[in-house]
Amino acid sequence: GIILLLIKTGIDIDTENKKMRKYKSIAFLKLGQWIDLKKIVLIELKYNSNSVSTAGPPIPTFGVGATFPNPGPTIKTFDLFFHDDVGEETLINQFLKISRANKTLKALSQISHLKIVNHFDAMLQESKKDRRR
Repeated sequence: GIILLLIKTGIDIDTENKKMRKYKSIAFLKLGQWIDLKKIVLIELKYNSNSVSTAGPPIPTFGVGATFPNPGPTIKTFDLFFHDDVGEETLINQFLKISRANKTLKALSQISHLKIVNHFDAMLQESKKDRRR
C-alpha cells in the first residue's frame, strides 16, 4: 500500500532534443521510454466522452413496455494523438483534466516543426458562436 502512494506519473518534454516520454516515478527514479518527435508532423487533442455500462438494474420506460440498460457514468478524456510522417496515428495519453492537456500542448508548441490542432478549443469556440446567435 505505501509503495503505491510513492508512485507518480507524468510527461517529460525535452524541447532541445525533440523528444518526449510518459513516465512513472518512484521517489527520484523516473521510468519511461522516450519518443523521438523528429518524425512527428501533427499533434491533435481530441475530446472524448463515453458512458461506461454498469451492472445496475435496467431503467424502465413507462408506457412502452421496454427497459434499457443502465448507462452508468460518463468518462470524459482529452486524448493526445501523434501523427508521424507516414500517416500513422498513435494515442499517446488520455488526460482527465484539460489544464494538464493544455500544459503539455504548450510545451510541445515550443518545438518548431510540430503542427498542433486542439479540437477541444475549436469545439468550445464553435459552441460560443452558437450561443451568440
